[in-house]
Parts: sequence; C-alpha cells; structure tokens
Amino acid sequence: MEIYFNPTGSINRMTYFRHSMIVIGIALLVIFITIIVGVSERILPNSPMGYLMSIPTIIIFHYTFIILTVKRLRHIGKSEWWSVLILVPFLSNVVHLVLLFVKGKE
Repeated sequence: MEIYFNPTGSINRMTYFRHSMIVIGIALLVIFITIIVGVSERILPNSPMGYLMSIPTIIIFHYTFIILTVKRLRHIGKSEWWSVLILVPFLSNVVHLVLLFVKGKE
C-alpha cells in the first residue's frame, strides 16, 4: 500500500503499468458498486447525493495516480511538477503513454 500513498522513491515502467492497472481495476469496481447502490436507492447520478457518492472515489483515484506519476517521473529524471498534466483531460492519456514507453535510469 505504501507505493500508492507515499510519494518517495521511483518506479520503473513495468511497476508503473502494473500498479496503474490495479488502481484502474479497483476504481472500476468501486464505481460499479456505487452505480448498483445508486440504482437500488433511486439516486440519480447528477443529484447532490450522486456527487457525494462519487467524489471520494475520484479523489482517491487521482491522488494515487499522481503518486505513481511522480515516482515514474523521478525514475526518468523529470521534474515531479509534470504530474500536474495528468489532471488535464485528454492530455493525461498522452502523459500516461509517454510514461509507459520512455526508458528510465538504470
């Protein structure tokens, strides 16, 4: 669990890919459960309660991705501030692909 919440250290490409897939899988599972609960309780996604149910998932999902991105950027020798780019829609996909294919320090 330390890899997801502690920003110290660095990670290589395979570790970044593996842990990114784990985070995405857990986020999808939580989103699915939230949808099931919302449907059973007749909560609309655009209602205030729908937002309250999804905000913790979104915050944790983005925080863990920022931590993984900071570690990966450190491994390739770039500034950690580049991790802010993953908060920009569509540009985040490009950043993740670059981080998957750029070789890091050996």
